[in-house]
Parts: sequence; structure tokens; C-alpha cells
Amino acid sequence: MLKSLTSVRDVFYTLLEFELIHLKEYSETSEEHLIEEKQRFQDSIDEMAEKLSDEDKEDCYDFHSDEYWRLSEISPRIFRNSLLLTTYSLLEHRLMRLCLSYQRERKIALSVNDIQGKGIRKYQTYLKKVLLIEFPDQGNEWKDMLILNKIRNAIAHNDGILDENRSANDIYDFVSDNRDHIKITDTNSVQLQVGFIQLALDKVAKFFRVLHDKLPDK
Repeated sequence: MLKSLTSVRDVFYTLLEFELIHLKEYSETSEEHLIEEKQRFQDSIDEMAEKLSDEDKEDCYDFHSDEYWRLSEISPRIFRNSLLLTTYSLLEHRLMRLCLSYQRERKIALSVNDIQGKGIRKYQTYLKKVLLIEFPDQGNEWKDMLILNKIRNAIAHNDGILDENRSANDIYDFVSDNRDHIKITDTNSVQLQVGFIQLALDKVAKFFRVLHDKLPDK
């Protein structure tokens, strides 16, 4: 299929759509599995406890509390944090590949690797200043990518704990707007909830749709 696509823009977007669909399906299936696994464990303990005295019943639940904590809190946290890192890596990688593809197509000597900065801001600079593409950095879509960057950095580098500085205000506003999918704990740590990965993927997809509309064929 890719051989039939002739423009950098169309190849870029076709590959991106495939990856986003795959990640979203994987996220949804995995979330369902986590819920089902926790429910099966809960049902088995409830069935066991029904046959016990009230005192033994309490001991039974206490004995299995660590495993319930793992299934209800630890495993979902590891899964969601890991998939957010994967989602953000996709954002970075596709922007980098877009820069390199246009550089090769236009035979430009200056590479994105020659640009100061790092990550998505470096790719933004290259697309705007070198390729002269109308980069959509004035809308909410790009703002959401910068917030995902901050959440990703907190998880990857600080165990999810937010630094107390002005840059965290955007995250607090984001959490307030999406409180069903993300929250801040009493220790000022980001905690991703059910549906957050789908939310993040939808926001990445929306940003790339806006960017795609700005891209030239070559």
C-alpha cells in the first residue's frame, strides 16, 4: 500500500494512523483484562470468605490484601505509565521521521540533528524555521502535546511526582479538565486512571490531523 503513496505527507499519515489504531486497540484490550483479572480474584476471595466465620473472614481478606492491591493499583499503574511512555515516544518518533523525510525529499543539507534543543520542541523548530511549514503551535492541540511531555517527564524521571513550579500549573489545569482519567495524589504525584491512554492517543491523533492539513506534498 505504501508504494502507491507518492507524497511525504500521505506516507507519514498512513503509518501514523496504523500505529495509533494498534495502540488504542491494545490499550482497550489490556484495560479490560486488568478489570477482569481483579474481578475474578475478588469473586474467588468472596466465595472463600462465605464459608468462614466473621473473625476468619476478616483474616482471609487481610491475608489476600496485598494481592488485591497489586491487581487494583500496582499492575494498572505500571501498565498505564508504560503505555504513556510508548505513546509519547510515537509522537516524538513520527515528528523526527517527518523532519528527516522532508529533508531528504528537498535535499536540504541542514539536518534536524543539527538543530539545538531536544524532543518535540526541536522538531517544531526544524519544521517551522528550516522547512518553513506552517506548524500548528498556536492551538490547543500543540498545548496538549506539551502537557503530555510534562506528564511523561514526571513519570519517566521523577516517579510521577510533579515539581512545585509554574510549569506544573498547566498540568493541574489539565487534570481539572480530565479528572475522570487522571488525578494528583496527596504526595503531588500524577496517577493515570482508566481511559487516560485512550484520551492521550485521541489528543495525539487530533494534533497530527491538524499538522497533516498544514503539510505540503513535498
